[in-house]
Amino acid sequence: MLPASIRSLHTPQPGLGPRTNYVASESLPLRSYPKCITKCGARKGCVAQTDTNKRAVASLRLIIRPTVDFQVTSALWIIKVGHLFDGRINSALSYGNRLRRSHEEAETSGGTRSEINLTATGLFTPYFSAYRQWRENGLSAIDRALAADKEILAITMDIERFYHRVSPRFLVRPSFLASVGLSLSEQELSFTKSLLSAIETWYKSTPDYIVRPEGAVPVGLSASKIIANVLLADFDNAAERGVRPLYYGRYVDDIFLVFENKDGLSGPRQVMQWLAERLARRVVVERGSEGSPSLQLRLPYAKDSELIFRGAKQKIFALSSLHGRDLIQHIREQIRIQSSEYRLLPAVPSTGAEMASRALLATPDAKLEVDSLRKADAISVRRLGLSLLLRDIEMFSADLQPRSWNGVRNEFYGLVKRYAMTPSGFFGFSGYLPRVFGLMLACRDFEVAEQFISDLAGVATVLDRTSTLGKAEQRGEFALCLKHYAEALRQTGLQAATERTLKIDARFLRVMRSLVALDPNIKIPTSVARLKILVHQILLADWGRRPYKDYWYLSQRTDELGPPFPKQLEIRKRLRLIGIRLFKKLCTGLNIPHWPALAFPTRPMRPDEISLVAPDVLLEPAVYRRLIMVLRGAKVTSKSQLGVEPSAARDGGLTTFVVPGKEREAITLAIASYKVMEEDLLKAASGRPVRSWTRYSDLNWLVNRILQERTRPD
Repeated sequence: MLPASIRSLHTPQPGLGPRTNYVASESLPLRSYPKCITKCGARKGCVAQTDTNKRAVASLRLIIRPTVDFQVTSALWIIKVGHLFDGRINSALSYGNRLRRSHEEAETSGGTRSEINLTATGLFTPYFSAYRQWRENGLSAIDRALAADKEILAITMDIERFYHRVSPRFLVRPSFLASVGLSLSEQELSFTKSLLSAIETWYKSTPDYIVRPEGAVPVGLSASKIIANVLLADFDNAAERGVRPLYYGRYVDDIFLVFENKDGLSGPRQVMQWLAERLARRVVVERGSEGSPSLQLRLPYAKDSELIFRGAKQKIFALSSLHGRDLIQHIREQIRIQSSEYRLLPAVPSTGAEMASRALLATPDAKLEVDSLRKADAISVRRLGLSLLLRDIEMFSADLQPRSWNGVRNEFYGLVKRYAMTPSGFFGFSGYLPRVFGLMLACRDFEVAEQFISDLAGVATVLDRTSTLGKAEQRGEFALCLKHYAEALRQTGLQAATERTLKIDARFLRVMRSLVALDPNIKIPTSVARLKILVHQILLADWGRRPYKDYWYLSQRTDELGPPFPKQLEIRKRLRLIGIRLFKKLCTGLNIPHWPALAFPTRPMRPDEISLVAPDVLLEPAVYRRLIMVLRGAKVTSKSQLGVEPSAARDGGLTTFVVPGKEREAITLAIASYKVMEEDLLKAASGRPVRSWTRYSDLNWLVNRILQERTRPD
């Protein structure tokens, strides 16, 4: 159970009563705004006026901010019932939102399949590895077909506003259960109906209910991933049987389809009609408002859901011969480049112009580089660029003292103000602006942070005056959208307060109170003392910007005993508390950790961190393997030696480490102490290391050069 003050922060209502919020959904066309907005970016003091009959159309999407109780109930449903639905989805056809499963096989009523892995730190598999596999399998199928001199069609399409137009009632209908071959017990059926009733109660309290009373799947609830995913399980199997594709892969609502063009199909309408014929009774072709054909999915057990593959979002590629293979190789190269960029250490340009060139494609000859068959739009590429730049800036803030790189940070803030703090940025960069606010607080840039809130409130004022968000029918939704923004900013602000170098004082509290400009009713601690207590509890829950593990073994001054261990043996086993107690004994010289933070980590300790905190595990490989399971919830499947060679002679002062892999005649080394001056070594030895911007950037540059070499060091 979470600390009471954290629960009150996120769950002001008792029981299952979640809150509703709206998030910015679609970017507004700048041509719809007065000229002054495109020039000044709606900065403070802008009083733009426009004809109310010519307001720009804005679209918001409904999300849920579930209480902790509701999320716990949702997770319990997944563990007890939802995994049965997930087990009926063909894993060879559906990649996204899949549950983690263990390697051991277990007999179930539906056949042999792996059990849900309850030892892992999360219920779902990582999205990035699943997405990579979904994409790579499709590209490989295309490559093989082209190598065999086949003419193929590759199609990508997705369902429009998927979660918001699915009625979850289908989940307990006998026709659906029969279609996926699932039989639920009386208790499982009752639990599922109770969950659906809670979702329906929430949905009836939202403005969307008036427009679409059939219902929706709440974005932000963990159970929604299972509910939405299993809806298309029967469609997956029908597509494989009817189309007989070279490849069919679905990532949630994104379809990647590859098949041989034996019938000489040409033109989108002919292709869509061909698909409809092979998916008889499940899809029909409709002419969309934009002129291109759309596919409407008609599932007999989900007639109250609106499932449309919108024509404007479909991409059809006719590929053949070497020209097609050239395209695939180009896409693969872009994937390799982007993937390697994620692996590199942070590298931040020192000027605003260079940052804009990297993050926003601001150069005159800018071009879009796509890493999939779906054509990327400009705003998506700009989001990717800003995301990578912001990630690097955040890593710099974690490793450097704020005063050592003030100039670079100010350049970045200026970039954000010019390109993201605008009416269109309010929509396009809504997921990144709260992170920028957290960065400002973590680096003690309080004046900049206050101006940031003021600017954002100014943008909201302009949107109220110049878009449909200011009209009576959308004003309630817009208020909830601003409330969501304010709560996201409060969350990142409180998380930033957990940074090691940050001192919580009256200035920090004043910045947090400025959030009332977006939501007058937002709850902020009334004093610095209360704020410190709340931040400490966030740290112990491992919800902070700074991981609990870092706080524990670098700066914890006293023991954090936490609540008493549960008395029930089964609970102790499930939480791996016996192993955690063993780990505590091995951590000599460290204070006792807060055990719930190790049992429920958001960022579990890495294997190398385990050996740094408890070096003796290197001498006991079996214990090392066990602790990796205890602290990470993952088994070590490799049979390679962990730690040191047990038979190594230690009396001569030598310890032999075993490096896994094949033996090689020559070993390639990378020397990472290039150009380290003697005075730098002396300062590091005396506990005063040089942590300048220049030295940090040079070190990252050196490591990145090593990572980018064709011959990788051993």
